[in-house]
Amino acid sequence: MASRSWYGELRDTIKCLHKGKQFVIGSFGLEYMVNCGDPRTILVVSMVALFNAIPLVIFLIFAVISSTVILGSAAIALCIAVVLGTIVYLPILFFCTVAGAVASGFVLLISCFFESKLLRHNESMPLKE
Repeated sequence: MASRSWYGELRDTIKCLHKGKQFVIGSFGLEYMVNCGDPRTILVVSMVALFNAIPLVIFLIFAVISSTVILGSAAIALCIAVVLGTIVYLPILFFCTVAGAVASGFVLLISCFFESKLLRHNESMPLKE
């Protein structure tokens, strides 16, 4: 098996010393691999990319479906919480409204009673000057 020597520069070009050709880096180095690369290396890199792409696509599908389910569940849970909260809150609100009306009526009744008693008391007493 013939040995091949590869030399990559850090500049914009990669030299394939096997055939003495020089190629511009493009499309993630696939141009370099296709023109100068060993078919086995190309096969390995392609299979690795394929086997990494399939789980990525599956994960993206899973992420979309699970986020849809989570958001849908959250929306349904929110609606249920609002309905149950309203069912619990309305009797409490009604009780507080009735209690507030009774308490204010009691305060008005007491204030009217004392006001009339004070008025009668003030009318019976002459003004001191």
